Amino acid sequence: MDILELARKAGMQVLLDAQIGQQSYHSVCGSLTALQRFADAVCAAKTEQATVQSNGAVATSQSSAATADSTDAAPPHPMR
Repeated sequence: MDILELARKAGMQVLLDAQIGQQSYHSVCGSLTALQRFADAVCAAKTEQATVQSNGAVATSQSSAATADSTDAAPPHPMR
């Protein structure tokens, strides 16, 4: 999630205050309405991120179960 891009899309002004080496420092300002749009966008992005992660966890557990079913006949290999 690019938080500066979310702020811009919400109508906030993002200012580059300084850049020292690889580190950059920004200020963000805007109206209360823009702040509310930004907060809504952050919540939506977090919800979307959580949904993607939970769907990935379900897919991973399903593929692990399928792998376990196909390898039940073979004994596990000892790790050394």
